[in-house]
Amino acid sequence: MTISPTSKAASLATVDSASPEKAIRDSAQQFEAFLIKQMLRELRASVLAEPQSGSSQAYREMSDDLMAEHLAKSGAFGFGKAMADQMLGQIRQASLNTQP
Repeated sequence: MTISPTSKAASLATVDSASPEKAIRDSAQQFEAFLIKQMLRELRASVLAEPQSGSSQAYREMSDDLMAEHLAKSGAFGFGKAMADQMLGQIRQASLNTQP
């Protein structure tokens, strides 16, 4: 599954039928990156945060986006792996239940 920077959300709906496990793991990793971005955004908006100019804030957001993606890829938090494992386990269980 390839992800273009302009359509990450749209690509989540596209599942590569040749490797559904990889697609699930990639989607879970992207969701983990989203969660990390939200946490960073909330930290920046906290009471202790320093006010920033518009351009400085834009660069900070880009930096946070890259950091979140890097942390998600490294598995530092483990949210993506846990979600993917849970989904794959449910799929395997469902396939066992539907077999005669």
